[in-house]
Amino acid sequence: MGRERRPYTRTSEVRDARLFAIVTEGQKTEYEYFLGLREHLDGEPTRIHVKVLEREESNSSPKYIIGLMDEFVEKHQLTLDDDDELWLVIDRDAQSWGEGQISEVAQECFQKGYSLALSNPCFELWLLLHWRDVDSYYSTEEKEELFLNKKISSSRTVLKREVGLVMTGYNPSNPDMGKLLPFIKDAVERARALDINPAHRWPLSLGTRVYLLVEKLLVYAKS
Repeated sequence: MGRERRPYTRTSEVRDARLFAIVTEGQKTEYEYFLGLREHLDGEPTRIHVKVLEREESNSSPKYIIGLMDEFVEKHQLTLDDDDELWLVIDRDAQSWGEGQISEVAQECFQKGYSLALSNPCFELWLLLHWRDVDSYYSTEEKEELFLNKKISSSRTVLKREVGLVMTGYNPSNPDMGKLLPFIKDAVERARALDINPAHRWPLSLGTRVYLLVEKLLVYAKS
């Protein structure tokens, strides 16, 4: 069962808090992950307000995702002068999106002040990093297989298989945050080590920038 969708309102209680608005390409795994993380942070003394934007359509194109954030910004009259942070969580997905398309999305995010947490090839890499140091655990050939992330069945890719091997009962529609949260800081450090081209707008090789968003959430929640 999905978690309760709570509406976002600018109440006086959160006006002084830093807002993190997050829109995810995936409607299930990524969405449920960040809802679960938000619930965890709600139990901490926090100076942040996390809003995960809900989608009405199955459209997962990066341009559509940007449009959702545009609507949210306009509706709540957010400006670049605010301390708010606006994040897009998307996959590289080489089989669907060309590098030129991703470049356009990255440029549009830069112009609008949106932060981009792109996973190459997909979000499952971020989940796997909670359990395994991908860089040292896998051989060069195996890492190339992870990067290509080909389908091995009608419903599974290489990375989904690997996550299922380390996370018993893994359900992409509802990842068990109780199993992931104890290792979230490990995932941040492992993802940082994989990020061998941090100056580029997205990881060109096997990697995920989700760690930049999660790290900020953890830091501001404790501040």
